[in-house]
Amino acid sequence: MSKRSRNSYAATVTYVGEMAKELARMAGEIQCPKLAYLLEVAALEAKTVVQPSIEAHSEANGLH
Repeated sequence: MSKRSRNSYAATVTYVGEMAKELARMAGEIQCPKLAYLLEVAALEAKTVVQPSIEAHSEANGLH
């Protein structure tokens, strides 16, 4: 994966995670606990997917 593709991928996954977190908050406000939970899981998954790709990129460049 090229550097540009990797950055675009990370940015997209980060954005999706942020939106999922906001939607989870909204679902909680209207008392949809199952939906809020699933959205929280999606937000956490996005965070774990992006973090390793950022770390691997940093290690490859000797930044870690």
